[in-house]
Amino acid sequence: SITDMGNEVGDNLRCQLDEVEMLQSMFPDSKELDVDVLAMEEIRHWLDNPGTEHLPTPLEVVLRLPVEVGQCQQHVVEAVMSLGHEYPSIALPEVYIR
Repeated sequence: SITDMGNEVGDNLRCQLDEVEMLQSMFPDSKELDVDVLAMEEIRHWLDNPGTEHLPTPLEVVLRLPVEVGQCQQHVVEAVMSLGHEYPSIALPEVYIR
């Protein structure tokens, strides 16, 4: 039913916010972890206002990690993670490495 789907999406979004907060505690520097703050606020608003018709924007998180190449070179690897509404109960996040 639509209510069950809304409950599942709500549970997923709560888990996503918890995961992002955990990542923020592990990577407090915004150069390492970039989170769409507006999307997080939109999710919180959706969770606080049951019955809202439109689902919030999917959350996207970018993690930048330095990787040493050789003795003197360092590159930054970016992992872009898009957390859809079905993550984590049904689907995996979309992850792109660049």
